[in-house]
Amino acid sequence: MFIPVRFFIIIITVVTAVSLLCTGTLMSVVHGQEKKAWNAEVIKNDALSAPDREIRYEETLSPDWKNNWDLARELYRQQKFREALVQYEFLLAEKENIDEARWEYVTLLLHLERWRQAGEQLEKLIGNEPDKRDYRLAIARVQFETGKFESALRIYEHLYQSAPDDSSSVPVLKGLIRTLKEKQRDAEIIPYLEQLITYEPDEPELQLELATIAIEQGLLPKANKTLAHLEYSRPDDSAVLFLYAQLHEKLGNTDAAAGYWQQLVSSNHDNMEAHYQLHRYYQDKENWAMSLKHVEIMLKITPSDPALLEAAAELNLRMDRIDKALEYYDYTLVIQPTNKIILQKKKEAQLKLAEDLVVLVENNGSHQLWQDLVNVTSDRPGVYRQIANLLRLKGENEELIEVLTLICLEDPHDDKTLNELTVMLKNRGRNDELIALLDNLQKQKEGLK
Repeated sequence: MFIPVRFFIIIITVVTAVSLLCTGTLMSVVHGQEKKAWNAEVIKNDALSAPDREIRYEETLSPDWKNNWDLARELYRQQKFREALVQYEFLLAEKENIDEARWEYVTLLLHLERWRQAGEQLEKLIGNEPDKRDYRLAIARVQFETGKFESALRIYEHLYQSAPDDSSSVPVLKGLIRTLKEKQRDAEIIPYLEQLITYEPDEPELQLELATIAIEQGLLPKANKTLAHLEYSRPDDSAVLFLYAQLHEKLGNTDAAAGYWQQLVSSNHDNMEAHYQLHRYYQDKENWAMSLKHVEIMLKITPSDPALLEAAAELNLRMDRIDKALEYYDYTLVIQPTNKIILQKKKEAQLKLAEDLVVLVENNGSHQLWQDLVNVTSDRPGVYRQIANLLRLKGENEELIEVLTLICLEDPHDDKTLNELTVMLKNRGRNDELIALLDNLQKQKEGLK
C-alpha cells in the first residue's frame, strides 16, 4: 500500500514595511495612544503593516504549530499585539527554526518597544543569515533605541556603503540622519538629507529640516534656496515663515526679518518668539511704544515673567511714564522681593519722579500731592522719601517737615524718619505739634495691634 509522503506547502506573500520597523517611523497604537518612534519633522510616519499571508497545509488536520501561527497572524492583523505576542512565543517554543515567524515576532517586539527582547531574537536571525539587510536594519534600530549610538551608526554606515543608489536606501538614510542628529553631528546630516530629498521630493518636513540645519551651520545660500522652493508650494506655512525670519536675521536684514515676524504674529497672536523678536527690533529702532506693545502682549501670555516685567518698566521709563514703570517694578518685586537690581532701579525711578514733583511740594502742595500719588504708585512713602532727600539738599526745611510728617503718618514704625522729624520740630519750638503727632502715631500703633 502506497503511503503518500507528508509535506506541507507554505505560500507566503509578505507585505512588511521594513523601513518602518527598522528606522523608527512605525506608529504605535498601544492603549489607544499614538507613539512616534522618531523625529516626525524629518520622516513621514506610515501605518503599521500587519502580515498579509496565508498558510495551506495539505493534510486535513493541521499541526498545532500551524494553528498557532495562523492565530498569531490574525491577532496581529486585528492589532491585538500583546495577544499575538503570546501566540508567537508558543509557536517558537515548538518550532524555533521558522525564521519567518521569528521575524514577525521581532516586528511586534519593536512595535511594543521591547528592545532587549527584539535584540535577542535578531541575534538568532542574523546567526542564520548574517548578511540579510532587513535584519541589519532592525538591529541598528535596537542599538539606537538602547542608547548604543556608535554601534547603530557603524551599522547604518556599513549598510549605506553597500546600498544601491536608489530608493531602497531610504531606510538607511533615515537611520543615519536620526543617529547623527542624536549625536549632535548636524553638519554631517546635510548630504544624507539632500539625497533623501531626491527620493522623497514631496516631503516638506525633510526640506524644513535641511533649511533649519543649513541656517544653524551658516550655510545661508543653501538655506535660502531650500526655503524658496518651500515658499512656492507653501507660502503661508508658519514653519517656512519662521525659518525665513531666522535666515534674514543671520544675514543682517533686520527689516526683512521683521516682516516675517509680523506675518507670524498676524497668523498666531500668541507666537511668543515672534513677539519677542519684534520687541527687540523696535527697541533697536528706538521705537519704544511699539517695543512696549509686544512686551505687553507677551505679558498677557506669561504675566509672571520677571524679565518681561523689567523690560516693560524700562520701556515706560524711556517714554517718561515713571508711574507705569514703578508699577511694573512693584510687580517684579512681588515675584522677586529680594532682587537688589530691581530694588535699585525702583529707587532710581522714584528719584526721577521726585525730581518732577518736588516743585509741587515747594508750592505748598504736599498734602494734595500725597492724595494724588494714590493713583500713581502703591509706594507713596518711597517717592516722598526721595522728595525728602531733594529738600534736604536744598535746605528747604519747612517743606521737609511737611513731607516727613506725611511719611510718619503713613508708616508709624519708621523710627528713623520720626527721630529726624522730632529733632526738627523741637529745634523750632513746635512742641505742641510734636505731641499731637506722637499721640496720633501711638493711636495708630495701638489700632494695628
